[in-house]
Amino acid sequence: MIDRDALRRVATVIPLLGANLFPVVGVLSFGWTPVAVLVLYWVEMGIVTCWSVPKVLFAQRRSPEVGHQHLPLSELREKRGGKSLWWDGPPAYVRNVPFAAAQVNILLLVWLVLGAFLFAQLGLQNRMTSALMRTVAVGGVGMAVGRGVEFHREYIREENYVETSPRATQRATARHMAVFVLLMGVAGVIESARTASLVGVGVIVAAKLAHEVHNYRTEYADERPGGIVGRLLDSDGNEDPPERVSMPDGTPDERIRPDSRAVVADGIVPGMSGLASRTGYLAVLLTAFGVIVLEWVVVAAGLALLSPIVLGKLGSHYLRRGTVEYRRYGDELVEYDRWLDEPQWRVAIDDIEESSVPRRVVDRFLGTGTIALDWRDADEERHVPSLGPFEEVNDVAERLGLSATDAEQKDPDRTMFVAAAGIALTFLAVPVGAVVSGEMGAGGVVILTLLFGGPFLMVLGALLWVAAMNW
Repeated sequence: MIDRDALRRVATVIPLLGANLFPVVGVLSFGWTPVAVLVLYWVEMGIVTCWSVPKVLFAQRRSPEVGHQHLPLSELREKRGGKSLWWDGPPAYVRNVPFAAAQVNILLLVWLVLGAFLFAQLGLQNRMTSALMRTVAVGGVGMAVGRGVEFHREYIREENYVETSPRATQRATARHMAVFVLLMGVAGVIESARTASLVGVGVIVAAKLAHEVHNYRTEYADERPGGIVGRLLDSDGNEDPPERVSMPDGTPDERIRPDSRAVVADGIVPGMSGLASRTGYLAVLLTAFGVIVLEWVVVAAGLALLSPIVLGKLGSHYLRRGTVEYRRYGDELVEYDRWLDEPQWRVAIDDIEESSVPRRVVDRFLGTGTIALDWRDADEERHVPSLGPFEEVNDVAERLGLSATDAEQKDPDRTMFVAAAGIALTFLAVPVGAVVSGEMGAGGVVILTLLFGGPFLMVLGALLWVAAMNW
């Protein structure tokens, strides 16, 4: 009797084996050197990282709550629910978007940096002929197809995403990069020792195939190698997906949605806050440098980094506030996401320890307000969600059965504002003086101010924020 599982696995492995054995063909037929093989593996590393993005989005299990605060768009980690990207397909989970964004960062930063290092250290600009580049491109296409077949057959059709977490997928990508770095060292030794190309490629391909076999065993064959290797390379630690929040019986007594105009305006500050990240800071410096030296390619590169950071934070804010509605079922409140068709939380009104209307700059300008709740669940875990913003916040609080809170917005703290402005003028006196004295050009002053004054500017911004909020 034919073993269908065995045939399926063979059909999946053949494209991967063919792509990984292609370098041997390159040496025998196209005169490849170990360095050319390394270029192909660098291309494959980018392909693996690209395919890891959808893998991360579809992963159903959760990762242990370790280091998630350092992920981009980490505020989406608590979002429940997902959306199918095609008919009858598995859901892509919003809570996995931060991990997918991290993979994109790896692709843009780590992969490109390794590629630049590879080309600079090995002088590839003088070694890569047009014929060699074409054959490497053919191998890259084959690897992309092989990874696509693996993703479709093993990950999606066989539902391996059900037992996978985003962190496990990230570990697989990290292992692939670690193997590539090791192969870079091996290729360098082989080149310096003038070893025959076929022998050198054999060593590199054998090491790479061993890595692929390990990945296949751990990800799809339900095998776990033991010993030190197993402990170092295994991807355990997945947690069960979050339990679905149950809905109360009957129809809601109240349905209230936030003010869409205020939600969009409220997202400006979170959107700009993305510039305080390492990537955002680098993008600002790159854009400023391009403007000063009038290199529009550099400006375009900086804006290409800035745009997804700001738009990503804006989109994240709208996903958390703009697509929900708040429902009251008797003495219970539910936050329900209309786009995801998924309840986010449910709480009895009597269990809410505190409800208040905090002072916010956007609310001051738009005449809206938000409601901050505070309660602890049965596991004593604290929850502090914000509802809104709403145009008539006191009316909303009453309709939701919450105690009416004082929504009066106090005037800004003018004393603190003047103090912060004075500090800013004192700080600006130094670069302005350098420009006036002619000791340094305006461009150099701007770059140095952004480079060394970034942390100070963030502290100053916090002071101005406190002054405007009157805390």
